[in-house]
Amino acid sequence: IAREESLYIESQRSQLVNREKILNKAIDECIPVFQETEKELREWRAVIPASLLSPPVKNAFDRLKNGSGQSFTQRLQLVVSLYGEIERLQNGVHVVKEVLEIEPGSSREMDVVYLGLAQGFAVSQDNLIAGVGVPSESGWQWEWRNDIAPEVRKAVDFHSHEKTADFVHLPMRVKNIE
Repeated sequence: IAREESLYIESQRSQLVNREKILNKAIDECIPVFQETEKELREWRAVIPASLLSPPVKNAFDRLKNGSGQSFTQRLQLVVSLYGEIERLQNGVHVVKEVLEIEPGSSREMDVVYLGLAQGFAVSQDNLIAGVGVPSESGWQWEWRNDIAPEVRKAVDFHSHEKTADFVHLPMRVKNIE
């Protein structure tokens, strides 16, 4: 009986070793695609405004940047969690306060409405300065359009439930993806 058990255990061990080899080969085949995915995720970091980046997500991006020393499983979990956070940000309307550079050497605190991570609208506290923002590889680029200040302020007030809902007319850019 001991010999039969020994043979059975050896057979099981052999199957597990073979299975491990197959799984390691599959992981090795995934590595190039996975590295490209990590690279694309690093590019997303510039698109997410600092005011929308929670400390845990910032730490996750830092871990992604440093990458080394983590197992494939840890890296995979990190990639999945970051894509989940990007998805959450993409599907929401976010209103925050940010200090934005109006012109070189001149900054102001603004109320900013982000429509996902696609477009933003900013308005100063006194409603005199307003702008439209779009993400770029180097962060958000703002075009100052003071004529939209009343509409941006309405959007901020609606979001904070200070006014009854109504239509807000804001300039939207539609971009073709090639």
